[in-house]
Amino acid sequence: MSAVEKKLPPGFKMQTFGFVLTLFGTVDTIMNLVTGITVDLFFLFLIGAGLALFAVGVAQKRKDRYQATCG
Repeated sequence: MSAVEKKLPPGFKMQTFGFVLTLFGTVDTIMNLVTGITVDLFFLFLIGAGLALFAVGVAQKRKDRYQATCG
């Protein structure tokens, strides 16, 4: 592992990836609505998957904080 990876808090990469997926799906969905193109279900799936990954990242961060205070 590189030094940068060791300094990142737990769940940070998962939160970032979830945010990027959600942002990508949201932007594409909005652009489809503005231009009159039918909304693709794949991008709605990306939004849901991104939100789920973000929530898992938050849970990892909370778990690490809880273990640090109790252990």
